[in-house]
Amino acid sequence: MKIFRANKPVVVDYLEPHLLSDEFLSKEALCNALKSMLVENPDETLVMVAYDEDVLKAFMIVFADPGADYAVVIQTWSEAPVNTLKSMFFRVCLWAEARSKSFLRAETSRKMEGFLRDFGFQETSKVMVFQVSDDGHAEIVDDLIAGQKPKELEGPPQVVRAVTAVEDAVSKLEKANPDAKEKDDGKETEKP
Repeated sequence: MKIFRANKPVVVDYLEPHLLSDEFLSKEALCNALKSMLVENPDETLVMVAYDEDVLKAFMIVFADPGADYAVVIQTWSEAPVNTLKSMFFRVCLWAEARSKSFLRAETSRKMEGFLRDFGFQETSKVMVFQVSDDGHAEIVDDLIAGQKPKELEGPPQVVRAVTAVEDAVSKLEKANPDAKEKDDGKETEKP
């Protein structure tokens, strides 16, 4: 089994069948981003691959953001034995350490037991998403911007709680500083 660092953008074409897309990033967009990273940030981008008799067996893609204390494991894939993966992982750790990174971070929508068990990762947080483009949410935000109380507080509980929290904060500020509004050409505006 050969393990090496691939640093030319063409490697993404070989990895593409094994790359995962999700609802946030299509496979095409991911491939384009990876190729761009290899061209624009070659020192911060690591693509480790394992081949056996010219057949791809595993890869790890990692990015070391210069402004962070960690490197991000973007994706991994493997049909290789665990020992091959551990060898690749050791090389990734050396690469990250050479870039003054203290941690590797990874996010997955798949089972993470293998990373926890085989590599010593620890679960530290949960990832949450909220769809901001929902038309119902836009109406609530428009009402808040216009300074009006939303007509109805319907929708996901997190929206209702967020709107209620904003209303409470605005109400407290208005009570704490009742002179915060002044007249300007007949229109009421807030003081800076």
